Amino acid sequence: MKKKWEYEKEEDFEDLFIDDIAEEDENAEADQNRPMEDDELVFMDLNEEDEDYTEEDAPQKRRGKVSLHYIFLGAAVCIVIFAAVRLAIWNKGIKDDTDVSISNPEYDIESMDYILPLNPQYLAGREDDGITTVVCLGNAPFADDRNDEDNLANLIEKELGENAKVYNCSVADSYMTAMRPTYSDEHVFDAFSFYWLTAAFAVDNWQVVDSALEALPEVSADLQESMDLLRSIDFEQVDVIAIMYDANDYLGGRKTINTDNPTDIQFFTGALAAGIQLIQQTYPHIRIMVMSPTYAYALGENGEYLSSDLTDYGVGPLATYAMLESNVCYENSVSYIDNLYSEMNANNASEYLKDHIHLNDKGRKLLARRFVECLNLYKGVAAENADT
Repeated sequence: MKKKWEYEKEEDFEDLFIDDIAEEDENAEADQNRPMEDDELVFMDLNEEDEDYTEEDAPQKRRGKVSLHYIFLGAAVCIVIFAAVRLAIWNKGIKDDTDVSISNPEYDIESMDYILPLNPQYLAGREDDGITTVVCLGNAPFADDRNDEDNLANLIEKELGENAKVYNCSVADSYMTAMRPTYSDEHVFDAFSFYWLTAAFAVDNWQVVDSALEALPEVSADLQESMDLLRSIDFEQVDVIAIMYDANDYLGGRKTINTDNPTDIQFFTGALAAGIQLIQQTYPHIRIMVMSPTYAYALGENGEYLSSDLTDYGVGPLATYAMLESNVCYENSVSYIDNLYSEMNANNASEYLKDHIHLNDKGRKLLARRFVECLNLYKGVAAENADT
């Protein structure tokens, strides 16, 4: 057969190509119609496995695919369920069977006591007369039942023993604060607030007290006795001044602090700081011990008792006054006895109060014991150091 390029004309090549295809088709049709010989037949055994067959040749089942979105969603659901269960358990809490009564010696009560000895340099050259002389200033805690043996000041004297003398110069219904920065007969009882009483004996300024006594329409026997006693004391012989004002300032909505004037006597902290500093300047040998208010109940519109931790008369709860009072003591290096968070507190206050604020006999005994314990904590320490 000639190659393509051996044909002279393209037409000859095309004719040959067509003829060859037709010839092959005829041969294929003849072969298809011819009977097959036995040796040409191939029989397949369906039970016999194909040696060349592999699993990869089999039709593959469609494998299930899980979306990452479902995985993340499932994890998030598990986290939410776990958190909800934990929160429910936390809210339920665990029953606390701890005995918090005072009779339980294993229950440690956290208080804010800040007890300091007197700086020994202030006792240098002084002779101890062997008598512990205490002057009490404040309002109802000291003033209630003044002449009874269960009066707080009288109980303190009893706790201190025979070598002690306690002067009770408190004024019932008085306040730590004054309504005005200077005295005016419009606010007569300002004269018996802490600062003005301090000014009377510390710098012999009795004019304010005398003016108030004259301005009052009636002077009670207790008030007159207290002022006469205060005037008679020789403070050169005094060892300790105890200061205690109850929740009267809180219940009266008196202002608490003036950051621009830390000795503003119209404010609870300013009046305390001004009085303390006046005593320290005039009688540096006197140890000052401030007793915080005890827990007291706030009063509702109909006289119902309310929590003083939650009731605000405009300047904060009772705890605010106690906290600020402790700060003043710390800043002026005087002792602070906590009566709000110690043995008497919000949980058991009803056991120690006659009403919403005034102490009963049990409450007075508790405070007297605590005061004497704090007083004796450093008793004699300053005097011993002063001799060295």
